Amino acid sequence: GNPQLDQINAGIIGCDLLGPGNIDQTGTKGTSIGIEMAVANGSQEATIERTHVHGFYTGVDFPSITALPYLTQIVDDDIEYNATGINLAASSENVQLDHSAISGNGTGLAITNGGEVHSFATSYDNNSTLAINCANCEYSGDGDHFEDPGSTGSEQYLTIDAGAVTLVAPTMLAI
Repeated sequence: GNPQLDQINAGIIGCDLLGPGNIDQTGTKGTSIGIEMAVANGSQEATIERTHVHGFYTGVDFPSITALPYLTQIVDDDIEYNATGINLAASSENVQLDHSAISGNGTGLAITNGGEVHSFATSYDNNSTLAINCANCEYSGDGDHFEDPGSTGSEQYLTIDAGAVTLVAPTMLAI
């Protein structure tokens, strides 16, 4: 099974997690998850650091549960080439992304159900559908980098639906 961070102060540091690919052999979407957070205890004060999560249907998943994930840190990680890089479906408080690469996914970061995310100097590059989907969420980004949202011309960096977004000094490039 996939690694689960389900304890207070748990962590995954310095791992390379390589999935089966985000589409199965029949061409349909898979269900693989690289790291599952907050299963029962809320991943309170958990840390993922210097970890590469690559080739899953969902790279890092915060499923919708009753335990509140808070003070979770994703630091200096590469979350790449997943259908969804980070899925934050759980109501959350103060989840932090710091100097990470959320790149080459379908959707880089999906925040729903009252999620609160603070991002610092994180790169959202080459996500083919959407860099950040903020639906009923709070997102703040400071010094984040957005580049090449895709090749068809209909991709977006950010969508907001019933949320609050603050961006400070972002870099947004269309290459």
